[in-house]
Amino acid sequence: MAALIAGHGYLVAVPEIFHDLEAPGCVIAYDAAGADKGNADKSGRPVKAYDDDARSVIRFLLSHPSCNGKLGSIGICIGGHLSFRASMNPEILAGVCFYATDIHKGRLGKGGDDTLARVKELKAEMLMIWGRQDPVASFDELEGVMAALPRAAVVPVDSAAHLPHIERPAVVGPAVLRFLVAIDLWLAVP
Repeated sequence: MAALIAGHGYLVAVPEIFHDLEAPGCVIAYDAAGADKGNADKSGRPVKAYDDDARSVIRFLLSHPSCNGKLGSIGICIGGHLSFRASMNPEILAGVCFYATDIHKGRLGKGGDDTLARVKELKAEMLMIWGRQDPVASFDELEGVMAALPRAAVVPVDSAAHLPHIERPAVVGPAVLRFLVAIDLWLAVP
């Protein structure tokens, strides 16, 4: 996904979200053991640490000579939840969340999170993508999230579970590109 976005001329950063818990470059497998490890790591850091990391990436990107000052955030799974939280920063103009795991359950970080309680802080344009058959981030359970985001573009992906961007790329890819084009046009207006 980062390569797709960078290929359209965007400056992209892909931070390691468990950098203080795992070795650099660690890849957590997409299987039962990996899910257990990822869930343990997800709960092993304070939410403030995730938010501080997002602000560090924002500062880094804004200081980069190629940055035009227009920032967005995108994330997949727990990264979708982190992208949502990052998008609450005023510097973020647009966010894309692929099945923002546990956003409706308040289970991010040690002691849980306050993501939905802070939704009014969100000023960024948002694209929310979920597989209708996702057993982890059930689309049906997320109606409250969608109700809290009346301006968000929502893409429910039929015949997709927890990996809609892989399971249905012909649906998801164009949805992301349409959103990016719309954001580009919106940002071009003085």
